Amino acid sequence: YAKEFCREVIKLGLRKAEFCTTNGIRMQRGDSELWNLMKKAGWKIIIIAPESGSKKVLRLMRKGLEPKIVPPIVDEIKAAGLRVTANFIIGFPGETKSDIAKTTDLIKKANIDFANIHFFQPLPGTPIFDDLVRRGEIAPDFLPGIYEKGTVGYITKSLRNFNFSRYYYKTVIFCLCRNPSYIYYFLKNYRLRPLFQRLASEFINMFRPSFGFNS
Repeated sequence: YAKEFCREVIKLGLRKAEFCTTNGIRMQRGDSELWNLMKKAGWKIIIIAPESGSKKVLRLMRKGLEPKIVPPIVDEIKAAGLRVTANFIIGFPGETKSDIAKTTDLIKKANIDFANIHFFQPLPGTPIFDDLVRRGEIAPDFLPGIYEKGTVGYITKSLRNFNFSRYYYKTVIFCLCRNPSYIYYFLKNYRLRPLFQRLASEFINMFRPSFGFNS
C-alpha cells in the first residue's frame, strides 16, 4: 500500500509536495524500493522509532524489535538520499542505567542524523498507566508533564538518581557534532522557538539540584 501511494503521488507530479513520518515508521516493514519511492514522492526525512537499544526494555514495551537490525536499515534509507531521525524513550518502568547505555551504543552505531530523546510519560488510558496505578507507583488521577518543556512527572525507581536532562543535552550535542549539516536542516525546516526553548530548559535542568536528579 505504501508503495502504491508513493507511485500515485509521483504520477501527479507535485513538485512541491512534502511528506513526513512524524510518529515514526516500522522500519522492518520497508525495503530499498520503498525508500526510493518515498524520496521521489516528496519525503526528505524518515523518522524511525527504535525507542531503545536494550532488548529487555523493548520486551517491556512490547515493541517487537531487534536492535541489531537498526543500523543496516538506516544505511539503506540513507542510500536512497533521505535523512533519518530516530525516536527514543528513556525512563520506561524497569529501565536501568545499563539499559540506557545500550541505547547510547545504538545511537552511536546507527548512522542516524539526529536522535529525538523523549522521557517516558505514563499516559492515561494506556496499559502501562494502569499497571503503574495497580502497583501504587502513580495515582489514578496522575497527569503527565509538559513534553515541550521536557518536564518529567514519573521516574522509575531504578533511575531515581539519573540526570535525564544531562543525558538529553549530551545526546543532542553528540548528534550535532557528528553531523553539523543537521543544524542547517533545523534552521531551514523547523520552527526554532520550541526547539530552543526545549534545549534551554534541559540545559538549566542539567544543573538545577531541585530537579531531583544527582548524576
